[in-house]
Amino acid sequence: GSRGPPPKHFDFGASLSSLRRLELSECGRVDDVALRLLASGRSSQLTALNIGKCGALTDACTRDLVSGWPNLTELDVSGVPLTATTTGGFSVVAGLTQLRILHAREGKYPVVGVLAALSGGEAAKSLVVVVLHRSRAAKAGDNQNTCTTVSSPFPRLEALVLTSSDLDPGSFATVVTPKVFPALRCVELGGNHLEPFAVAKRLAQFPGFADRTSDDIVQAMLSSSSVAAFDEIVSRARAGSNSA
Repeated sequence: GSRGPPPKHFDFGASLSSLRRLELSECGRVDDVALRLLASGRSSQLTALNIGKCGALTDACTRDLVSGWPNLTELDVSGVPLTATTTGGFSVVAGLTQLRILHAREGKYPVVGVLAALSGGEAAKSLVVVVLHRSRAAKAGDNQNTCTTVSSPFPRLEALVLTSSDLDPGSFATVVTPKVFPALRCVELGGNHLEPFAVAKRLAQFPGFADRTSDDIVQAMLSSSSVAAFDEIVSRARAGSNSA
């Protein structure tokens, strides 16, 4: 027969303490209160969390997931309406000291704001892959109090996905630089208002692209090779290793 509700003293957080991966994507009933309850066990074992498209979540959830699961190495917050302000959302996520892979598709803040928010914390030192597909301001006013300056580099970041994110030439030239991403060797920029050869000229300045001509880079951007490279980087990041 069906079971009744758990006893009042049942500790959800403690019951999940041995989990290494938690998939909650598209769970419409998962709100800030529910996530706080799940994170209450403060598990050091959980390394991968997917709360993508949990639309009831807000910035408040980030403080609980950072304190409850401090050893996260992979996080998916795609479609979660996190902000890129100086005090909430991605600025809090930036406190995850071991985060290597971040998926944040369909965000409501521009990529420059998200990257600027992340750059202010320890996660900037550990991130290897960042996916910000369709991360852009939804309407006028969404950019209030948004972080605008990338304050520190991402020394280990190898793969960056900024597709269909309304990235303009000025923002691209300011943010996507060898100084900010010295280890970058895979970047996806389709669906933006960028001139391919101008992009290739910039990427040729990166050590990870130094052995390629601008023509080679453009061809790679238009082929499936970048996808293969991205998958390989993600696999290594999940395994906890970097390229030589």
